[in-house]
Amino acid sequence: MLVNKISADIRLANLYISPRFEELFGKTMAENLLREFNEANPDIRVRILPAQTDKNQPEREPDIIIYDNSDSLDEAASLAPLNSYIENDSEDIIFAIPLVSFMDVLFYNINILSAAGFDRPPRTRGEYIIYSRTVQDSGIYTDDLSAPENNKPEKQKLEDFVQGNAALITASTRAISFLRERLEDNEFSLTSIPTATDGSVGRYNINLTGIYAGIGINSANSDAAWSFIEFLTEKRALFCEMFQAVPGVISDIIPGDYVNNDPFYSKAWDIFEYNKTDGLLF
Repeated sequence: MLVNKISADIRLANLYISPRFEELFGKTMAENLLREFNEANPDIRVRILPAQTDKNQPEREPDIIIYDNSDSLDEAASLAPLNSYIENDSEDIIFAIPLVSFMDVLFYNINILSAAGFDRPPRTRGEYIIYSRTVQDSGIYTDDLSAPENNKPEKQKLEDFVQGNAALITASTRAISFLRERLEDNEFSLTSIPTATDGSVGRYNINLTGIYAGIGINSANSDAAWSFIEFLTEKRALFCEMFQAVPGVISDIIPGDYVNNDPFYSKAWDIFEYNKTDGLLF
């Protein structure tokens, strides 16, 4: 029987990646990425960190941490600085690399606004307040733009939106695919989050969320872990296409065909292009 063996002069680095990797990218994509990397790097073996079954054993920490903005992660306590691996003119400490990014937009229910007498979404904060008060008379809520920290979690907002209980919500462009699974395309749309309070239509500071990769602060194989993160960054175009992400990855913006061929993503891209600032970079 033939047995594949790693050369004796190669020391195998066994790494574990956090389970969120499979949760965020899906089982098939995660397995394919691990297989491709492991085959190309016989001296490094990356596996998904299994769930701990023996509570008497110390919990193993991942060497590579994958997370998004919904995770309550203390970067300084969980991640090792990456400044020694990347070129950075700033003195800021960099703990993670964005693999794909999403901007927040305002989603609005066309039918609810129409029933309330509005034929377009609000363009200013003043209009937003008027719209909100009007639909709230019918028991339908809207997000509070002045205190977003008090709004419902995005998952709950999206469910309320598709149930017709919310008319105006701010959410990531990542939610477009979910909403289209539950609603018809002519039932909702998206626009910029209004910020101007007067009669003008102003630009707003784009809020970005994303999926990130970092090295566990206690990893004994940080160089090998960085090799895998570099491998993931080379797949950014694939991730952008997979998630139909807008804007995708700001430091290397090459929008996929979905931006040009789909009206929702095309509109989101136009919003980003109009509102982006020179200082907005990853």
